[in-house]
Amino acid sequence: MTIATRSIVLVPGFMTDDELWRDVAPIFEDHELMFAALDKGATLEELAKNILLASPPAFVLIGFSMGGYVARQMAYLAPERVQALVLAGTSAVAGSPSASSERFDPASFQGLSHSALARALHPSRAGDVDLLSRLRAMSNRVGGETFVRLSAIDRPSDVDRLATLKCPTLVIAAAQDRLRSVEESKQMAEILHAEMVVVDDCGHMIPIEQPAQFAHIVRDWLSRLP
Repeated sequence: MTIATRSIVLVPGFMTDDELWRDVAPIFEDHELMFAALDKGATLEELAKNILLASPPAFVLIGFSMGGYVARQMAYLAPERVQALVLAGTSAVAGSPSASSERFDPASFQGLSHSALARALHPSRAGDVDLLSRLRAMSNRVGGETFVRLSAIDRPSDVDRLATLKCPTLVIAAAQDRLRSVEESKQMAEILHAEMVVVDDCGHMIPIEQPAQFAHIVRDWLSRLP
């Protein structure tokens, strides 16, 4: 499939890094990819502003999970720069800060727990040692200080603001996601008048569990944009 070369900014989810996109990136080798990080900012808006500072003048924006909340903030702040928006495994409902993170010692952090990581995967992959090791290594690299900072960030609902986003939008959900429901994705898609695709045989970690399908869904959609 030949489509115009685009700049694509990839915004990861909670406690993930560039490794999230390892198997997705090669399918976009004909595009200019920027791998964003949630390493600066204590609010969604601060995270968004810091990524915008490093982003190209105009770009396609892909936000996964918590990165979807950040991506929407970027689109609210700089709508003229966001050519198209992809929201994957995310939601517009409110998310409260974790009170337990306030008492957590960052120095003791050794990655997310096995139970937390397993819940992020399709039930049939909850015991996949390779996938669990990959996820744990990502969270360990991101580190305890970032865990505390991101856990403390308030994620208010932006349902009332969604209709202000006018860029073409694609919503991707996973049929077996135990962290974000398909109904939440449908709500966003309806308000945004967005195209929506549900990936079957997949838990929350869509770019890792079904990277080829995820990438080709996005490529096909981009190929149909003006």
